[in-house]
Amino acid sequence: MTELVRPESGSKDHFGYGTLTFTLNAAASPFPPRVIPLVPTGLKAAASVSQVFLNWDKSPNDNAQGYVIRRSTSENGPFKVIAGWNNLTMPQHTDRSVSNGVTYYYTISATNQAGLSGASMVVAAQPLAAGALPGDWTFSKAGKMTTGVATYSAAGENTFITAAIGGNIGGTSDSLAFVHCTVTNDFIYVARLVEAHWTGRDKVGLMVRDTMAPEAKAVTLTLGEIGGRQCRFGVRSGILAKMNWQSGCDYTWLPVWFKIERSGNAITGYQSVDGIDWFKAGSAELALSSSCLVGLAVTTGSHDKSITSIFDHVKLVP
Repeated sequence: MTELVRPESGSKDHFGYGTLTFTLNAAASPFPPRVIPLVPTGLKAAASVSQVFLNWDKSPNDNAQGYVIRRSTSENGPFKVIAGWNNLTMPQHTDRSVSNGVTYYYTISATNQAGLSGASMVVAAQPLAAGALPGDWTFSKAGKMTTGVATYSAAGENTFITAAIGGNIGGTSDSLAFVHCTVTNDFIYVARLVEAHWTGRDKVGLMVRDTMAPEAKAVTLTLGEIGGRQCRFGVRSGILAKMNWQSGCDYTWLPVWFKIERSGNAITGYQSVDGIDWFKAGSAELALSSSCLVGLAVTTGSHDKSITSIFDHVKLVP
């Protein structure tokens, strides 16, 4: 890491560390310290609504300091740079400057202090527009929710977009926008939250409710609050009971995978960065009705601010 980032820059949180910048013997620490990175491999493009998600394999030996993304509307180019950075090694990017119905072609290169690698293989994706909800899904508002609307696309393995103003989850009753379906007995419910424009007191995530009554028994797994980064598992154990919260990861960044499992009265919430390895965020014993509502909950915590959330890879396994 020392070799990769020096000379390091500072920020309002980290002023920089001189041991990464200076050396007593320059010959012992030649600059640049690394060779040009290898060509990135494993590039994949996944279409969604008005955006395309790109991910690829991390650089071998961690010798990439950043990446350059190129795009074209023709498989053979020309390819133009649409994004690039040299201070982040996360092998992913979201392209939001796209039009639905157009096929885009992508290639990427890795970069570090020594230079830029060659171009990767070319991949393609076509974002799609959203429309009406599937027949077994319903959009509802509970409590003092100001307004809200929801749309759906099959892109991204089931993508739901919800825009809402107002609401809150917690206390003895909820006010929320809720896109939901009905499920009976045990289930596994998975979704990835890929976008939410935070206003400060939002809570966005998965929810299970007995009914749409604001004071109903409920379980929820949300992201939001301070910095839009705190994962919480909340449980209202009875009608008009106060919701109790358990803490997941306080530094949860988008995109994040959420999962709620029900096995009898045992309900468990999980979060994940990749949908493969799961971290337990909370659990409870709760006697929900055999038939309950499962869905995506959106609130802003303010009656004059709006939020738009996008969930994809929404999957319900009864």
